[in-house]
Amino acid sequence: MAVTSTALDAALCLLLISAGAVTLASVQDETPEDGGADATAETLATSTADVSYALSLGPRRTGGPSPSSPETDRAAFERTAHGTYAELLSDATVRRPIVNGTRIGRTNDGFAREVRRVTRGATGPRVQVVAAWRPYRGSHVAGTLTVGDTPPSTADVHAATLSVPSGFPATREDTVAAAEEGGFSAVSALLAERIVGGTFPPTRTRRALRDDYPVRALAEHRYRRAARRYDADLGATVERGNVTAANERLADAVARAVERDLRREFETPEAAARTVEMRSVRITVRTWSA
Repeated sequence: MAVTSTALDAALCLLLISAGAVTLASVQDETPEDGGADATAETLATSTADVSYALSLGPRRTGGPSPSSPETDRAAFERTAHGTYAELLSDATVRRPIVNGTRIGRTNDGFAREVRRVTRGATGPRVQVVAAWRPYRGSHVAGTLTVGDTPPSTADVHAATLSVPSGFPATREDTVAAAEEGGFSAVSALLAERIVGGTFPPTRTRRALRDDYPVRALAEHRYRRAARRYDADLGATVERGNVTAANERLADAVARAVERDLRREFETPEAAARTVEMRSVRITVRTWSA
């Protein structure tokens, strides 16, 4: 996983709880004359980069001076990250989840921009890289990051894929067991618990809520954004630093949304459980000739 300058990012964002090597999951057989998608994928998996960026709360004030102004406490929001290009792409994808088509927050937009920039520099023209995370088929929550232009419709396109750890725990075996024991409701509750737990890791988030500005403000901001997306009532749990209660309330709301997804998409809970793939970000590399 990519290494950040402080533990703040791990407390606030969809961060990487587990570490693992990037796996070249599936690559088409091809020669360099075929476009070099496999070579580009190998570069993403093995070459490293440093990224400097700034976190942001966005235009609204949250517990302190607005960091939307570049001259306001800028140094307090500056971060650095190091990792392979694939790890950085995975981080940028899961840190910026989209819920029902709307992004939870803009805290990591600067990080995503810098990851796009360094990846584009490493891959060059006529290459598109798409990183995607979706915990289960038909999920209302997902993450995606695209680098480069879409290939022309008339181009001869070659592709390779990478499987990169997302930081979320392996869930499929647990959800299969939940489906057998409790049906859609049990699967939904388990998935919601894992999604919220990955978004707000209890130990790190608890530490962040006890910290000074801007760490505390960033953690509170992300909770509020998530609660609004799910119409969840967190009460005073966040202000009190009660991460366990806050996560339970948020997970209840997320579970309702997950269950709607599953009942709409699948005929049985077992079929839904078999599609769960929360622990990986899939990176697809497409190349084409001029």
